[in-house]
Amino acid sequence: SLPRAVENFADIMRRQVDLRIERDNLEIFRENFGCSTKSSPAINFPEPQRHWVSEQVLVEDYIGDGARPISDYLEDDSVNGLKERRA
Repeated sequence: SLPRAVENFADIMRRQVDLRIERDNLEIFRENFGCSTKSSPAINFPEPQRHWVSEQVLVEDYIGDGARPISDYLEDDSVNGLKERRA
């Protein structure tokens, strides 16, 4: 029925905008890429501040001024850029 389809869609959309789920996903990313260890990983993701996260608010740590966005790597098609991506 249409009302049930609308309710299912609304439920899916509510879950997609719940920033607590985004926090959980970010923590999984950090763990998968080795960011949760004390070592300095080649790839880093901001760490969510659990006590500041709610359904509507996500607070993360500041990576720093030296951080480079991934787009820098993807846009560099030079030989050195390709080597960096494969490293």
